[in-house]
Amino acid sequence: MKKNEKLKKSARVNNRADFKFTFEDEIDKALTDGYTQNQDFFGVLLNNDSLKKEVPRFYR
Repeated sequence: MKKNEKLKKSARVNNRADFKFTFEDEIDKALTDGYTQNQDFFGVLLNNDSLKKEVPRFYR
């Protein structure tokens, strides 16, 4: 979110009350994007047995 140019611009030109609308919209987009990316990632993991076997190594 720190790199979001739309948020930076909105913060510069709006008061706090008006900035809230842009912030809430961008939060929704970020959460949706994160969910989609994680869903794709876990789909790859669950469908690839060789990758799935490597996962426990990261939890040691």
